[in-house]
Amino acid sequence: MLLKFAELRDEFDIVGDVRGKGLMIGIEMVQDKMSRQPLPKTEVNQIHEDCKDMGLLLGRGGIFSQTFRIAPPMCITKLEVDFAFEVFRSALTQHMERRAK
Repeated sequence: MLLKFAELRDEFDIVGDVRGKGLMIGIEMVQDKMSRQPLPKTEVNQIHEDCKDMGLLLGRGGIFSQTFRIAPPMCITKLEVDFAFEVFRSALTQHMERRAK
């Protein structure tokens, strides 16, 4: 699961880091990889709301609430992991499209 979400680091400039242990994963959101400044809270809130609207509930953490926390139960299936990944990826894509306008 960690390796799958780590793919987002290469695909999106706003994903600064993907880290974790076992099934507990943190995805840090940044303005860009060069500055590593936290993504503004309003933008993180938009991504969070998009995920909720598509049926994915995520936790948040970090000093600026810029890190999404994924901590599924041990009984999670591959299908559920794929769903979570696709929803989160879709939310990031939507955010990048809004940002480009």
